[in-house]
Amino acid sequence: MKIQFTLDTLIALIALAASIYSIFRTNWLDRYSLEVSSFESELSNGEILFGYSVINTSTRVLKVTDLKMYLKGKELKPLNIDRQTDVYQSAIFHQINSSSILDECIYFKKPTILLPGSSFQISVYLKHDPDTIELTADHRIKGFKKTKLFPVNHLNLNDMNNVQN
Repeated sequence: MKIQFTLDTLIALIALAASIYSIFRTNWLDRYSLEVSSFESELSNGEILFGYSVINTSTRVLKVTDLKMYLKGKELKPLNIDRQTDVYQSAIFHQINSSSILDECIYFKKPTILLPGSSFQISVYLKHDPDTIELTADHRIKGFKKTKLFPVNHLNLNDMNNVQN
């Protein structure tokens, strides 16, 4: 059996390759993604006020279901500070609603839905600056995982290592 390679076969193979490329490109551009940026840290009432932004950089609506911060592999818990009696107001952080008061265990109480291109700010009192932030979403945001780790860029942070425990 002899296979002939004609101009029609060449055109069909080029069309097949273009359609496969189009499918992969569409899936690649239409995937879910999150970014963490705008790391800020300052000393407030003897504690560190650490803040950052979570941005939905994908073209789809995404729900952030969990958020954790780590220092050398150990999870950092926010400090229990009553924000209503706190007279200090930072000029570089957005004010957090009184409905999202932090407690010792949870600083991200409800899942947050992010529209494409939208973001939200987190500000939390800690004893030390974290070195890693972990976000969990309702869809895969890194390969086959719904969880993604973000390293904290300490070059842009103030030196808060001398804060007492």
